[in-house]
Amino acid sequence: ALRGLGTAPASGAVPRPRSAMRPRSGAPRKVVRAIQRELIARGYQPGGVDGIAGMMTRAAIMAYEHDEGMPATGIPSQDLLQRILLGLSGREMAQGDGRGRSRGAAKISEADRAAARHLVMTVQKALARLGYRPGPADGAINARTAKAIASFERDQGMVATGRISGRLLARLARMRGAGIDIAARW
Repeated sequence: ALRGLGTAPASGAVPRPRSAMRPRSGAPRKVVRAIQRELIARGYQPGGVDGIAGMMTRAAIMAYEHDEGMPATGIPSQDLLQRILLGLSGREMAQGDGRGRSRGAAKISEADRAAARHLVMTVQKALARLGYRPGPADGAINARTAKAIASFERDQGMVATGRISGRLLARLARMRGAGIDIAARW
């Protein structure tokens, strides 16, 4: 089972690129803890409030970003925390600050991009192992992946969102044969 990005995969686990082994989100642990607390308060499931940007936290961030019309990066940052606290959606961020300036997104490191791709690939491979057809495990969220997620969610009695989330990862981790172990830290 996949033990996390910092450990070697067991037989049948999702392989991961070397660059995704220990991603550095750039966000201090106190910022990650604050994001985790805020996501829990808003009904997302980031796992524990431990300040570690693990798989569950990144999935919960992706769900929040999706719901708010933002690009799904799964990356914790001071910018994201401010958006959550101020209630700014992706649409509001694109509109700007009222003075003709758009609110820019935080710069995304290659390690963070690799971690986000790895998370999506992990979900895609788990769904494929369970007989769903998410398309190629390429780390890109596409219509086939969203449809496979929604089908899995419906089959599990969950609300069909079609997006990656902490709840989705937790459910996949409980499924025999999915190849996901979210207990280990990233």
